[in-house]
Amino acid sequence: MPVICSTSAADNPSSWQRVKTSLCFELSPLVSTFTIDTHSLFSNDCWLSSSDAKRCNVCSSCGNEPLTFPRFIAPFLASSFRRRVNATSEVALLYDLQNRPEFRRRVLSAAWRYKWNDQNHHDRYQVDLLDLNYISMPWISETFKKEYLDNNNSRNSILRYNYENLFIMKVGFG
Repeated sequence: MPVICSTSAADNPSSWQRVKTSLCFELSPLVSTFTIDTHSLFSNDCWLSSSDAKRCNVCSSCGNEPLTFPRFIAPFLASSFRRRVNATSEVALLYDLQNRPEFRRRVLSAAWRYKWNDQNHHDRYQVDLLDLNYISMPWISETFKKEYLDNNNSRNSILRYNYENLFIMKVGFG
């Protein structure tokens, strides 16, 4: 049965709203619990354009849902090793939506990671077993493209890579 462990709202300036909710699920008294942390961010910005007309069409929203298990879930390792290591396993999913007058961007990320602490040295470790990111740019305005991305003489031409469709895979240890 789901139990809401904590609900908190961060600062609320006039242009954005952040909501964080944690849900804890207890499967049975003999089985460890797992936690779903839901982080959401919504932003809507307004500014004066060159013609001094107020514009409010900048919108960004993001949702991040990591699922954390309080034990080391690794089917490819020996069970004796899994019992010795005091680690948590995490599966995370993130979706980010950005609508700006210059472009539209969509980001989808999925990750499987392990986190643990070394009790003797107070060190923290994280292994990103697999972290996949897909960035899609469904629309870029012709003006933005011409002035910033296609102009090789512009000092902003180095930004071109940030406005392409990308698929990024990461494996890491830290």
